[in-house]
Amino acid sequence: MHNFYYFIILLCFISKYSACQSDAGFHAGMTYSSFPIPYNIIEEGKAYPRFSWIAGGGINTFIYKNIGICGNISLNNIASWFDGFEASPSHFTDLELNCRLSYLSFSLLPAYYFGKKKFLFIEGGIYFSYLIAAKASGDYVTDVFNGLHSEGTYNKNIRDEFEQTDYGLCLASGVRINITPNVIMLPKIRYNYGLVEITRIFDKSMPLKIESLVFMAELDFILKKSQRTKKSGSVYCN
Repeated sequence: MHNFYYFIILLCFISKYSACQSDAGFHAGMTYSSFPIPYNIIEEGKAYPRFSWIAGGGINTFIYKNIGICGNISLNNIASWFDGFEASPSHFTDLELNCRLSYLSFSLLPAYYFGKKKFLFIEGGIYFSYLIAAKASGDYVTDVFNGLHSEGTYNKNIRDEFEQTDYGLCLASGVRINITPNVIMLPKIRYNYGLVEITRIFDKSMPLKIESLVFMAELDFILKKSQRTKKSGSVYCN
């Protein structure tokens, strides 16, 4: 995690001393994701993606002309719905669980803006996430082979069943809309692909890594506009 603190410090340094435009602001949106369930919670079953939410802040800095870099810090929540069962010689249990993971996430994404107006852009880079909470809740039905039947609710902290850190690749695309001379809106879609097998105990028939789609909008305020050279008066980042 300390490496990403250095990334954020570096990004602030670039923003301060770059001759190009820099802006900072807040973002919020929805996540659509899937992730595996630990094997010792559900023996067999299927995972279904669900919607959750993301919120945070970030800095966007142009490095040169149409090239920029974006750094974000987010509280990233992802969710999955599981329909599964456990079986033994004495009983059969059917479970329906809603599992939610909460991460503190850092991302660093170089960006390219198309055209002179820089309306459309693409981003690609890396992210690093630290797991701060993980919970599973739902209902179960147990049938014992001697004829007994029971129903109940399942509510458990499952943070220890997952790896505490995740990292991966991300690719995004969006548009840059000038609302006022100093306020910018950036709606975007981002795809995250995790490179870590996040479950410590898992069913190999289920997906092992986090994949998520993020639909978000960022509201930025311009911190500094492009500067002109003293000799020629030309603009660095137009």
